Formats: sequence, structure tokens, C-alpha cells
Amino acid sequence: MAQQTAVQWLQRQLNENYEISEVDIEQALRMEKEQIEKTYNDAMKYMDYFTTPPSAEYYYKQTFKTPTDGK
Repeated sequence: MAQQTAVQWLQRQLNENYEISEVDIEQALRMEKEQIEKTYNDAMKYMDYFTTPPSAEYYYKQTFKTPTDGK
């Protein structure tokens, strides 16, 4: 099973116990994704790679795959 982000975990917990707006969850997931990708990109600036590292988008998708991604 792929890792899950804190927001993905929270979404599951809230959906089991409360009704929560999908719009709010989607906004939280977008914000979290942007933070993860920014951190990844910032870290790559300081890494010594002989080849081009994968993009932040690729890293995020491979690390935090969800069944609803369809990818």
C-alpha cells in the first residue's frame, strides 16, 4: 500500500465519523501537495546528482498514490 499523507489520513477519519465537504478536502489535499512538492524542489537544489532527479510531481504521485487517482 502506498504511503498516505496526513490530510489523506484525516479525510478517512472524518469521513468515518462526520460529514465533511469534498471541496474542503480537495482544497486541503491541493495545499498539502503543493507543500510537499515545494519541499522536494527546495531539497533537490542542494543535492549533488549526476543525472536529473525526477520531478516533484512524479515523486508525489509515486509516493502518495491513492485509489481515486486512477493513475
